[in-house]
Amino acid sequence: HYKRAIELKPDMGPAKNGLGVVYNNAQQYDKAIEVLEQLIEDQGFDLYMTPHYPKFNLGLAYYHKGEYEKARRYFREVSDYFAAGIPKDRIYVLNLRALGMTYYDTGDPVEALKYFDKVQMVAPKWPDIYLDIARAHRMAGFKDMARINYRKVMELAPDATIAQTASREMALLAP
Repeated sequence: HYKRAIELKPDMGPAKNGLGVVYNNAQQYDKAIEVLEQLIEDQGFDLYMTPHYPKFNLGLAYYHKGEYEKARRYFREVSDYFAAGIPKDRIYVLNLRALGMTYYDTGDPVEALKYFDKVQMVAPKWPDIYLDIARAHRMAGFKDMARINYRKVMELAPDATIAQTASREMALLAP
């Protein structure tokens, strides 16, 4: 449907962004990048109501391809929109986490924690962020902080798979 919408109206930004999301979800990251970069280059992109969405989605595509510097570039651009005053929405939280993950995945847990801590401040009941924080603390060698955050995961989602993951990972920490 997105492809058909784009055929009918080639400058339809929301359809291109939607198609990019579909490609990301299907793990067809090169196709997502092609569509989203084209959207950003479109002459009417400056009029797009939510320009941070396609840039976030483009960052995700690069992240999943392991191109962390390119991912960071787009995630930072998304952050700039929020710093400029657009209302914070769920993309704000997801973008902060994604920025943190680019640092975690490149072996910089201290930098990752800066972003994860910001997420935790605005989403204090989200168990996933506590797992991210625990893992970053573990990677940085801060075992006590890792344990605290693994326990928080288990407290927030005691019956979920994520709690089992936290329990297994916490058990691997040497006393």
